[in-house]
Amino acid sequence: MFRPVTWSGSPAKWLWFTAILELVLAGVFVVLGFTLPEASGGMLLTGAILGATGALLALWARRWSRAFAEAQRIKATGVSGSARIVGMRQTGVSMNDQPQVELNLEVTTSMQGPYQVVMKEYVPLMLIGTLSSGLPLPVKADPADPNHVIIEWESALSGGMTGAPAVGGPAMSARAD
Repeated sequence: MFRPVTWSGSPAKWLWFTAILELVLAGVFVVLGFTLPEASGGMLLTGAILGATGALLALWARRWSRAFAEAQRIKATGVSGSARIVGMRQTGVSMNDQPQVELNLEVTTSMQGPYQVVMKEYVPLMLIGTLSSGLPLPVKADPADPNHVIIEWESALSGGMTGAPAVGGPAMSARAD
C-alpha cells in the first residue's frame, strides 16, 4: 500500500470523493437490478463490484486522512530540527508525477543529538534537486516518538532551509537602475 502524502490533503479528498461516487453508483445499479428483471443479474453484479471498490477506496481515504491529520499535528506541535541526507534511493513509485524516495536521514533536534531515521516520502517535483544539494532539510519530530519525522517541504520551498539563501535574498536580488 502506498505511503500517504504528508504535505497535502488533496489526495485523501479525491479518494473520499471517488469512494462516495462509487458507492452512489453501486446503489443506482442495485436499484436498477431490482426494478429491471431482464437485466437484474448484470446490474446487481455491477452494483456489487462498484460497492466493493467504493468501500475499499473509503478505507484507503480514511487511512490517508488520518496520516495527513497526524502530519499536521506534528507540524504544529513537533520539535524543529534539521536533517542531513545520508543516503537515498528511488522506490519506483510516483503519485501525480511526484516521485517517492526512500531517505536515510541524520536528524538533529534541540531535544536530541544526531540520530538516524529511514523514511519513504513523496517529494514535490520542484524540490527533487534539493535532495542532492547537500543542504539540510527542515524537519519536525514528534516529541513522543522522535523517529516519527515530517519534512517541512513548504519551508524548503520558500528558502527556509538552514544555510540556503532566501528567495529574493542577496543572492537573487535584482538591481533597479
